[in-house]
Amino acid sequence: NYRPTLPAREDWRIGCVGSGFIMRDCHLVAYRNAGFNPVAIASRNVDTAREVAARHAIPTVHDSIDALLKDDSV
Repeated sequence: NYRPTLPAREDWRIGCVGSGFIMRDCHLVAYRNAGFNPVAIASRNVDTAREVAARHAIPTVHDSIDALLKDDSV
């Protein structure tokens, strides 16, 4: 069995850092496929973060990592 063991809980509220190719086309797709719940995203480029959030139904966009880390919903 080469696949990693996933956590038993799937209701974690994930905060994502970055909105480039790896996050947009790999991590977020994998999170959704595994049943996880990304709820916020932050990026240096807030416009890109908004586009990625819209594409992946992420409700909250932050303009900094500090703001994401202060978000109690994550």
